[in-house]
Amino acid sequence: IKTHLKVDLKDSATTQAVVFSPNGKLIAGANNDWQRGINTVQIWRMDGSPSCTLKEHTETIVNIAFSLDTKKLISTGENTPDIKTNNVAILWDLESCRKIKRFDKQRALSVQS
Repeated sequence: IKTHLKVDLKDSATTQAVVFSPNGKLIAGANNDWQRGINTVQIWRMDGSPSCTLKEHTETIVNIAFSLDTKKLISTGENTPDIKTNNVAILWDLESCRKIKRFDKQRALSVQS
């Protein structure tokens, strides 16, 4: 069985990362538009319909990952494109599409499903 997923990424200048959820029901994409300063994580259902857009990053998003139960997502970012270190991480609740917590710079991070 072949499945095709068509996702419209035309609104983003650069898609930095794309990941599938562990349960196979969602896909997430980290989008960075440096010219407009808009950095978002877009969540889609597998039929291609949008689930939610996460909009708290002021910096370039470099990594995203789902929790094992697919209820949370973590996104990491850096303050400038020239510095390749993760300076911020944001933990998201995907049921409400809201930020749970922002972790800046050197704080340790532990996420449990």
